[in-house]
Amino acid sequence: MFGLRDAEIVREVARAGGFRAAAETLKIAPSAISERIAQLEETLGLVLFDRSRRGARLSPEGRRFLERASLLLDLRDSIASELAAGEGLEGTLRIGVAETIVHSSLPRLLERLRDEAPKMRLELSVDVSEDLQRALVEDAIDIALLLRQWVPRGAPTLPIERVDLGWYAAPGLLPRALGQLEPAGFLELLTVRELAVITFARRTPPAREVMRLLTVPGAPQPVLHGSSSLATMTHLARAGFGIGTLPDRLVADEVAEGRLVRIEPGPLLRLTPLEFDLCYLAPSAAPFASLLASPATER
Repeated sequence: MFGLRDAEIVREVARAGGFRAAAETLKIAPSAISERIAQLEETLGLVLFDRSRRGARLSPEGRRFLERASLLLDLRDSIASELAAGEGLEGTLRIGVAETIVHSSLPRLLERLRDEAPKMRLELSVDVSEDLQRALVEDAIDIALLLRQWVPRGAPTLPIERVDLGWYAAPGLLPRALGQLEPAGFLELLTVRELAVITFARRTPPAREVMRLLTVPGAPQPVLHGSSSLATMTHLARAGFGIGTLPDRLVADEVAEGRLVRIEPGPLLRLTPLEFDLCYLAPSAAPFASLLASPATER
């Protein structure tokens, strides 16, 4: 990707009409500017300046780049001015969130942002981590709270939360289905394969892990029902539709009230905890990311 400094250099070269004049304004060597522009062009796969003429003139691609990059520079300057004047942060912040975080730490994460920037408007999008990554890269959102595996390369990242997963079923489902396993017992591979499993959407890391754990060479594929909605997964597990792989914290009340039971997994069925991070690409999102992540680091 590119940084605000890259955008500043492109803007100054365009204003000055050449690398040497821009170097004098920016107080850096002309060779350093030339190298920086060349690296940026290679990264973007674009030719930003038309070098066939005397001096340096933006190419059509360069003009499009500078139009977009100038928005980031203007936003950065606006943020700096508002903070310096004590006016607070305003505007709209687009946040993409994995649904697991919505049901766990999102309200707490937003409290600091609300307190420090009460005039800030939020646009929240809830989606699977793969789609959140795409939205962030395509500049459809400013900040993403998603699974660590889907953080875009080079994106500044802050850890948010670790979510432990467990196997949950309606009371009596396993004894009724197999007549051999009490709710307090250990869930074994062959037991699970006899029943349907309710898990995350098919292309997500936890769903892929469940499929891997339950796949037995030469045996029929296990029956997995995937959903991107944790509320739907919980409802189906509570109704006895199958065994659910659910976040422990999310269903704590369901277990306490007897609507679900947690089945301890055998060694072949232990689920990997989910690690969630906050990430962003535009430098202008950094102040908001710090506000969002602060409660996570203070707990």
